[in-house]
Amino acid sequence: MISYRDQDNSLLFHFAAPPCTAVDWFQRAMGVLGFEIIANKFAYAVFDPDAEGLRVSLIRNPYDWLPDINEFTRVNRRVASEITLCIPSTVTITNNYATAAFSAYAADVCLRVEDLPWAFLELLDSIGCRARESAMFKKFPMQVGLTHPGKSLSAAQRQRIYESEREFMERYDYW
Repeated sequence: MISYRDQDNSLLFHFAAPPCTAVDWFQRAMGVLGFEIIANKFAYAVFDPDAEGLRVSLIRNPYDWLPDINEFTRVNRRVASEITLCIPSTVTITNNYATAAFSAYAADVCLRVEDLPWAFLELLDSIGCRARESAMFKKFPMQVGLTHPGKSLSAAQRQRIYESEREFMERYDYW
């Protein structure tokens, strides 16, 4: 969990999200805009239950996220073991894993990665930050740069993911 403050030195919001959800892009964007970090814990760690204030997280389409998180945990075992949310060594596509993983963050605001950067800008607008007017942010790369491995899934794999993650996909309008 990372806590950001605004120019008045007051808490802006807390941020945490699972791996493979544009966490790096989000952190760089906040840095370009000049927001200071109050508490810098591990960005992938779930929110501290005692933390007060707005909790912001990122979510991603399970068709793309599940193959990416499998690869992430295979390559980054040390990092994966440090995440408060335990990620199994092999994520199966039939056990509601995406629903459980994203729900574990219990965020007040969930930004869909597919809606970045506009969802990010709307979040900042809604809390009174005028990011769109920042000369530095206008130079910032708007492309998040994630891959879409879900495009290579077979129809049967996509169906199993949909059946397993139906509630999550319907809640966040993933079809």
